[in-house]
Amino acid sequence: MRAAEDETEGRGDGSSSFYAALSLDRLGHSAEASRILNALAGELATGRKSAYDYYLAGLVKNYRKQDGQAAEDFRRALDLNPGFWQARLELQRKGVAE
Repeated sequence: MRAAEDETEGRGDGSSSFYAALSLDRLGHSAEASRILNALAGELATGRKSAYDYYLAGLVKNYRKQDGQAAEDFRRALDLNPGFWQARLELQRKGVAE
């Protein structure tokens, strides 16, 4: 069983929204992209705190070059779900020990 699929069951729009925002940003629609990214990162503040939520917040912060905060989110995702290989991969890409 895949960790990300377990985490996202019933709400698969998070990563698609993230990648849509990246596409919008590259196409010059920065305001719309920023609105989407802010909403994704802000979901943690509204009480949703699963491993996937932390992973997604880490992706947003990583994209925004907030490396230290991104690494914290990826670590928190691994604390909640040690089998979440995507978060582990992001930490390895950053050269950060888990």
